[in-house]
Amino acid sequence: MLQINSAEHHICHKEWFWDTSMTGWQDTDLWYVSRGSGEIRTPRGTFPLYRGVCFILKGDERYIAGHDPEAALQVYAVHFDSDPERDFSRYQVRNPDFMDELCRRIVEHHQNNDARKARLWLQGAFSELECSRGETGRTPDVKLRLSEAVRQAALRNFSGVSVGDMAFWFGSSREHFSRIFLREKGMTAQDFLLSRRIAMACSLLHSTNYPVSMISDKLGYSDVAFFSRQFKQKMKVSPSQYRSGKM
Repeated sequence: MLQINSAEHHICHKEWFWDTSMTGWQDTDLWYVSRGSGEIRTPRGTFPLYRGVCFILKGDERYIAGHDPEAALQVYAVHFDSDPERDFSRYQVRNPDFMDELCRRIVEHHQNNDARKARLWLQGAFSELECSRGETGRTPDVKLRLSEAVRQAALRNFSGVSVGDMAFWFGSSREHFSRIFLREKGMTAQDFLLSRRIAMACSLLHSTNYPVSMISDKLGYSDVAFFSRQFKQKMKVSPSQYRSGKM
């Protein structure tokens, strides 16, 4: 029977460095990166670390890992009894949000001493990794990761989405993401989100009879007056004037 020995969510400090020759173990580790960026050296080669990458690590091998202090790693580590059928493996998961939830539940049930449920969620994680085999070996570059962050924001119609949210989907700190976004897109992430929200507002003002207060609420604003000020700064007219065509 599958036996989980430990399950933790690690939020790595800025000076974090990992060398398993100093903290070795004897079992097998599912090691999933939920946030941040870095690098891990293994007997099979050196691999980048970023949101959505997962490894099966063996206790009898040496691994050395570090990260970008400005994009600190957050890692789920689930140790289970050594399994000769599970050799070192690297996966690019299909859906990082789903894998986050699987790992979160493993940790939650293990720490609540519910071994049966923890095992079930770990089996679910293994199944998801098997389904992700077609993605393995494809390392998303910065442009792809930016596209994913933008896609996640668009799925939510940019409503209530923050730069921090986009940084999470990108897999780094807010500060690191903001620099990358400005370099790649030529505008700040904050300006990008504002422009998308105002574009959505223009569309709603044209295509619906929703009150301005409802549109403001749909776009994630808690203060309609603040929304109206931002709209006027961008469009040079108020939302009501824009709707009536007084431009």
